[in-house]
Amino acid sequence: MSAKGAVPGLEDCIQEYLEYLTVERQVSPFTIRNYRFYLSKFAAWLRKFYPGKELGEVTSRMLKTYRVYLAQTKDEKGAYLAPVTQGYYVIALRSMLRYLLRQDYEVVSPERLELPKGKEHSIKFLDYAHVTAMIDKADTTTIQGLRDRVLMETLFSTGLRVSELVSLNKTTINLESREFGVLGKGKKIRVVFLSKSAANWIERYLRERNDHYSPIFIRHGGAKPAIDDPKAGEKLRLTTRSVQRIIGKYGRLAHLPYAITPHVMRHCLHPATRIFDEYGIRTVRELFYNSTDKVYSLMSDYTIDLAKVTQKTTHITYLYSIWADGYEIKCSGEHKLFSFEGGVIVEKTASEVKVGEYLLGIKKIQHEDGRPLYDPRLWRLLGYALGDGVVSKARRSILLFDKDRSNLEYYQNLIFDLYGKKSKVELNKISNSYVLTCNDIELVEILHSIAPFSERAKSKFVPKNLSEATLDEIAEFLAGLYDAEGLTSDPRYFSSSQELLEDVQMLLLYFGIDAHLTTRNRIVTLPQGREFSGTISDLIILDKESQALFYQYIPTLKRNMKWKVTNFSEKVPYGSIVTEILAKAKKDNIAYSTYFERFKIKDVARYQEGRIVPEKNTFVTLINGFFKLGVITEEEKKKYLELVNSPALKWLKVKSKTKMGSARHCVYDFYIPGSHNLITGGFVSHNS
Repeated sequence: MSAKGAVPGLEDCIQEYLEYLTVERQVSPFTIRNYRFYLSKFAAWLRKFYPGKELGEVTSRMLKTYRVYLAQTKDEKGAYLAPVTQGYYVIALRSMLRYLLRQDYEVVSPERLELPKGKEHSIKFLDYAHVTAMIDKADTTTIQGLRDRVLMETLFSTGLRVSELVSLNKTTINLESREFGVLGKGKKIRVVFLSKSAANWIERYLRERNDHYSPIFIRHGGAKPAIDDPKAGEKLRLTTRSVQRIIGKYGRLAHLPYAITPHVMRHCLHPATRIFDEYGIRTVRELFYNSTDKVYSLMSDYTIDLAKVTQKTTHITYLYSIWADGYEIKCSGEHKLFSFEGGVIVEKTASEVKVGEYLLGIKKIQHEDGRPLYDPRLWRLLGYALGDGVVSKARRSILLFDKDRSNLEYYQNLIFDLYGKKSKVELNKISNSYVLTCNDIELVEILHSIAPFSERAKSKFVPKNLSEATLDEIAEFLAGLYDAEGLTSDPRYFSSSQELLEDVQMLLLYFGIDAHLTTRNRIVTLPQGREFSGTISDLIILDKESQALFYQYIPTLKRNMKWKVTNFSEKVPYGSIVTEILAKAKKDNIAYSTYFERFKIKDVARYQEGRIVPEKNTFVTLINGFFKLGVITEEEKKKYLELVNSPALKWLKVKSKTKMGSARHCVYDFYIPGSHNLITGGFVSHNS
């Protein structure tokens, strides 16, 4: 690591950064070539307009001048550089500056160089019917049309990048298992799954070809290389540009209302995934078909704010189910989440995620603009009825059940105060509990018009518009549900409907309450003596802070509960930061063990990357201590504490990851320029 402030010459900095990209990041030669071009452009500009200046002397004002220069630059055809092209130059320079700062070089902050704002893209919809229309346009009676059909089936099935698609060889794919590995970005290998349909079409295409060429996708027109040419296959291999033209061609033949590119065919999220938009909580499917164009997103300062959705797309693919600290996300292997490596938050595809690592999640979503929908007491009644009640049009009645008579008397009074309707509470004849009965079809119709009362307990879910309501209304609903389905000894909801508790889990994030969802099998003996076997879900509030917030905001009748004390504490995967700080302490011969023993931290080294993940409070103690010892600067201390103390973020430990069978699922993807992420089921997801 360099000495503070000793910044090499600009050419040396560029070379060091490109070597880092090549060796450490293992990026492609094409990316290296592009970055070298963009950075050389900056070096030439600096020499021309600021002769004698080196990178360490560049100021934020000079960077603004460079931005103006890019905006006024013309290409070889005399046209001004498009905002997107200007962005390539800016991104390359910002990335290098960010790398140099991590190496402790004293250079200007990359945040001082703003990305150019381009025109917003119009929203694009690509659904199953669109893709089918494209595929059906391929004339499979010709070898070229057959190839095009196979190409689109494969893209559609796997979500491969075009560069990965054209690199496929006959020996790459196992058509029996329909699984194969591909070398993606960063030279990382991941497993890809073929649909049965795609595998059948590939087999047919290769049988029709009957040649010895290695590539799966080759051109069938133009001059043919000599049959004994050892490079014949490579000369015939389709290029990425050829694939782009093919996809565009069939988009036009299918009369789609916009240009189609291969990227539009790579998407990610399960339709039931919850997303926070500007009005409330939507499933991915609802967001796709809704006119809403703003969702909550993680900003660069670790806060949560609204960002604009400019593209929506959908297709069919295989999915993974990832469980992390009680949150589940279902997504394709290509879908990107966020982890922490090398001192920074990095993207990671679902296929690369491993059990035991940590993914970025959300601690709290602001909800200050809810609109009043109904009397909060009505929401409370709805919550209880969904939890342990029957609202029957056939019986023209409402039934609520509880072992505690006083709880039902509370709801008896609530019904009378709300609507003047009378009800009765009496001993349940078939169980050791009480039942409240209200025979009033008008009230039954009111409840049915708001909430999804199903005969099947597993089909229950939270009313869709509740997330748009005020916090008071949401809190009363959650209180009513807890009165019905919550424990007194342990802070948890339970239900046979996992979907219902997933909804509740998201609603609790409005209050900053972290709840962990689990599922388990159980056998229940019914009053008639019959045994019932099924899956039950639990939503458990583990940490003390969340328990206190639940007690503060959710006015359940179960106020005298003895909340179980747990050992759960928030952990932060910042071992790479500790490793870097310890290296500094060693280099500067600064002793630290004795200092931290007073805080009962006997072995600081155990919190380095790859060892024990520190608790949040432990990490804060380490940062404050190393600042007092002079190991880190005040600026570094501020940066680390802002990261760990963000009121919006938390880290979720991956507990399991499974492929969701062999079936394919309809999935959805969204594009959010600027922040390039959105909140999905409690996780922060890249917008692909």
